[in-house]
Amino acid sequence: MFAYGHSGASLAQYLNVLRSLSDTEPDEVVITLVHKDFQESLFGFVRKDNLTLRPLAGGAFEEVPPLPVSNLGLKRTVRHSAVARYLIGNLRLNLSGGWIHDLFYGDTRRYQANIDLDGQTLLNQPALLPALLRHVLAELCVAAPQAHMLLVVDADRTAIYNGEDPRASDVYAYNEVLHRAGEAADVAVVDLTDAFEASWRSKRQRFDWAQDFHWNSLGHAAVADVVGQWLRTQHTGLSPDGGGTLVDHVQQ
Repeated sequence: MFAYGHSGASLAQYLNVLRSLSDTEPDEVVITLVHKDFQESLFGFVRKDNLTLRPLAGGAFEEVPPLPVSNLGLKRTVRHSAVARYLIGNLRLNLSGGWIHDLFYGDTRRYQANIDLDGQTLLNQPALLPALLRHVLAELCVAAPQAHMLLVVDADRTAIYNGEDPRASDVYAYNEVLHRAGEAADVAVVDLTDAFEASWRSKRQRFDWAQDFHWNSLGHAAVADVVGQWLRTQHTGLSPDGGGTLVDHVQQ
């Protein structure tokens, strides 16, 4: 099992990575998605050092190759500054906007459930998201035609913490459209909403870091369990319940 994910990758960038691995002929491909990964697949949204897609007429897309990053040296210098780390980590300096925030964290903006609220979202363009997913899923299948493929999509974790129904959230539209696109392309899709709801009910512990909203160890364990259950269904020699979770087996 190999991990090829990297920070800031979008769904389109995962396609770019999978194409580079075509010679490895993987048996299974697992891609985990948060909600911003759909939007950031489009050219002009945040990251420029990933493969992006520019919409064309008729539901087609033009691929825009990753662009070189010009300010990595400056970012690296600032991030290694003890004064800067003190201001952010100890004094919790608010860098929620402007060029200072971009310098430390890249070209990012204000998010809710990982959706950029300051820009135009795919939720305002209902025809674009299905077209995007049809295109990317078809290309993923071309890049790894021999592989069983699983897309794992995040839940609205904030809604879960607030005692709200995450399926009533606006961003749940991403989950629903991905399910339909996966069914049409014969690509497996697993929604993390049920797993995260169950984890929250039983443990009442967050499964992400309050500082940056990435999954913490509990969140990763829940995701690993979901992926492990799916992997067992792909191999007839394994029990569906595996005699424990995937995390249990790793720890043993």
